[in-house]
Formats: sequence, structure tokens, C-alpha cells
Amino acid sequence: MLPMHQMPDCATPLTGGNAAQGTGTQPAATLTVLNVAYPLAPVGPDAVGGAEQVLSMLDRALVHAGHRSIVIACRGSSTSGTLVEIPAENGMLDEAAKRRAQEAHRKAIAAARARWPIDVVHLHGIDFDAYLPDDGPTLVTLHLPLDWYPAAALRPTRGDLWLHAVSPSQQKTAPSGARLTAPIPNGVDIQA
Repeated sequence: MLPMHQMPDCATPLTGGNAAQGTGTQPAATLTVLNVAYPLAPVGPDAVGGAEQVLSMLDRALVHAGHRSIVIACRGSSTSGTLVEIPAENGMLDEAAKRRAQEAHRKAIAAARARWPIDVVHLHGIDFDAYLPDDGPTLVTLHLPLDWYPAAALRPTRGDLWLHAVSPSQQKTAPSGARLTAPIPNGVDIQA
């Protein structure tokens, strides 16, 4: 793991699995996906939150398929690909803690984009609009009820920003003027 504050200048991040070369059948084109977790919850196969478990499954699948997966998440996370850690917030998770975590995410995203040739940024947090990159191909998975997101965040104007719901029933609850792509169903592995 590489703490975010060390990433721009120093050591190579630790990778779980073989992120650079992939495993199994090598795809025709290797993608580099920057998955960005909600900044206040650790990611991993046994994470408490469903969004964090889904991100973990995507990370694992990307690495298994031979792609590069880079994950920005708080300390305490575990990934198959490259983990770029931000500090975990301890104590009361108030607005100040949330702002610190969001600022750490903004810096980590910028540093990762400067370091690696990112093909797509994939945001998973309910507060994605607080650290949304200004440009570049970006996908946002809306894991939670749509009325929990600021309505303005659901009306992107960029041509390289896509938002999607996780089910047709969730998509039907979109506020007027929301610009969402077709839903991409998700779920967690209950067999694991």
C-alpha cells in the first residue's frame, strides 16, 4: 500500500495480485481503471457497505482479466490491484472529517492521473461531486437512492461523464432533468 501523501514523489505502490501483467487470458487491450471509493469507508471483499463490496468485486475482476486496477480508498482497505490509501478518519465523522477526506480524495485522484495513463475514472461515493475530476472519461455508479444525491449532480453537462443507476427500479426514481445512462445492475456475491 502507498499512503497518498507519499505517492507523487516516491515508492512504487504495492499491488495485490499481478495488476501490471494480469492473470488468466490477456485481453486484446489492457485498460487502466481508477476506482474511487467513498472516502469514509474501507473497501474489501468483507466490507460493511454494498458499494464497497461491489467496488472490490470490480477490482478483483479487472485484475483477473489482465487489466490494471487502481483503487483510491481509506486506510484499512484491501484490493487486488494497486491501492492508493488516503488517511482513515477516526473519531466523530462530522462535516470537518468529511471535508478532509474529500480533499484527500481530490489530491489522490490528481496524483494518480498524473502518474498512470488512466483510461477511465470510476466513482462510487455518494459524495462523488465533491471530488469529481474536471475532465477525462468518468463513470459514476449511483449505488444509493437517487434522492440522496444533490439533484444538480445528476445533470452532468460534460460529454465524457456518465452516471448510471444500479437497477431499472432505481432509474425510475430519477428526478426531472437527470441525465443517466442505462442502468447497470449490481449486487454482492452471497455465495462467498
